[in-house]
Amino acid sequence: MTTLPISHGSAGNGAKTRIRGVGLVTRFRGWQAMRRQRAALAKLDGHLLQDIGLDHLEALRESGKAFWAE
Repeated sequence: MTTLPISHGSAGNGAKTRIRGVGLVTRFRGWQAMRRQRAALAKLDGHLLQDIGLDHLEALRESGKAFWAE
């Protein structure tokens, strides 16, 4: 998990707090983007699929994957 050091106060004592969850937020945003992209892919017609080099079966296979699958 990614952590970020944060200094508190101006006393200069070097006290730091770690913020956890930054990596989780990044991963969640990536999953959201993947879900949106796969939903959009599922809606493309044959002409548009041909333009991006996919056939209907390949598009169905990709759009049917779970959002967390690579």
